[in-house]
Amino acid sequence: MSVRVTKGTLKASEPRENEAERHGEEIEAQRPRNIPANTTPTHGFALEVDAKIKSQHPTLEAAMSVATELKRKFPMVQVTIYDAAAKTRTLVEAGK
Repeated sequence: MSVRVTKGTLKASEPRENEAERHGEEIEAQRPRNIPANTTPTHGFALEVDAKIKSQHPTLEAAMSVATELKRKFPMVQVTIYDAAAKTRTLVEAGK
């Protein structure tokens, strides 16, 4: 004897007025901007880890503080700071 099991269908509740629009705006506001892989920054300073851009910072001091902390935690990775205005890279050495 075989038993036949059927599943009922679930219906989603009707969206309230303007709720879907506000929800989409909240998601866009929370989502960080991803850096495209094939472009270099045009302003500010970028933190590169093993030749891959990981974050951007408005000032050299902010980028340097993040870079030195990262280099202190992980001394084997190559950390550089890319200056978009001068189009130069500065290697961050491990602090002792």
